[in-house]
Order: sequence, then structure tokens, then C-alpha cells
Amino acid sequence: MASEGTHSMVDRMIRASRLDAHIFEEVEADTSATRQALSVVVLVALTTGIASLGTTGLSGLFAGVVVSIAGWTIWAWIVYLIGTKIIP
Repeated sequence: MASEGTHSMVDRMIRASRLDAHIFEEVEADTSATRQALSVVVLVALTTGIASLGTTGLSGLFAGVVVSIAGWTIWAWIVYLIGTKIIP
């Protein structure tokens, strides 16, 4: 097994979906995990937009990606604020 912090993004996604407690501590300690998280958000936003192309068109795809990334950013900031300021 790979050493801590060297797991691939797919491996981390699988372990997180299985609610492996160790992956959350590993990701917390890995400062490069934010890019992986953003990649997952973009991937999900794109696949959702592609699935809805028939009803919303290209503008829906673009708006969905922008709204998803903005929502993730706001949610990450709120969680950060709560975790560092309110419940340190």
C-alpha cells in the first residue's frame, strides 16, 4: 500500500465514499487536497450539466458548472469558519 499522502484521487474518492475515517485525517493533513476536491466538484458539475443538456442546453451546462463551483467555495468557507473560529 502507498504511504500516507500519496494515494491517488480515485483511491481517495472510493475511500471517502466508504466513509473510511483514516482518509479524512489524511486529506486534512494534505495541503494539496484542495485541488483534488475542486477537481471532483468540477467533474460532478460537468457530468450533471451533460446529463441535463437535453433540457437546459449549453447555457444550463455553463451555469451549472459556475453555480456548483461557487456553491462549493461558499460551503467550504462556511465549514472553515465554523471549524476554526466557532468550534476551534
